Amino acid sequence: MNLFNDNRFVHTFFLFIWIMILMVLIFQTLFPKSLPELPVPSLKGKIKNPSPEGLKELFNENYYSSIAPAILSNNPFYYPVPPPPPEPPAPEPPPPVSKQYKLHYKGFFTSTHGDKLIYLSVDDVSGLKSVGNLIIEDLYLIAITPTHITLKTGENSLSELNIDVLFDQPITADIPLKK
Repeated sequence: MNLFNDNRFVHTFFLFIWIMILMVLIFQTLFPKSLPELPVPSLKGKIKNPSPEGLKELFNENYYSSIAPAILSNNPFYYPVPPPPPEPPAPEPPPPVSKQYKLHYKGFFTSTHGDKLIYLSVDDVSGLKSVGNLIIEDLYLIAITPTHITLKTGENSLSELNIDVLFDQPITADIPLKK
């Protein structure tokens, strides 16, 4: 069944419309059509200079320099980030454990007393050495042959090392330092 086919609904609807129209008419007659005039506050005397001098001040160079940066202002939305801490100093390099020397075996001869002596150049400084002599740091001469010599580190050295230096062939060797 359709709602508009029912006569009771249609009669009630029209009665409601007539009641609404009647209430609007009564309301218009009881209350005036226009509002009473209320006093409007005057702006005379409050605007001193209507020219745009504020705009001139806004674009003045001194105006921007007078504004404090955000870091110095009391702004709850700006959190000043502290600078990162300085880098720690670099650690000192470890002390050297060896030193390079240039060794050059230049030959040998036998003395009248029967001692074998060699010509050995260390960093271009030549000298005569015999078996058991200290060459440099903690490096000793232990054997002499016509084709090569043998050098060995002593017990005070940081590491044990044996070096064979061939005749007339200069070499560069890392010699361990003393303890």
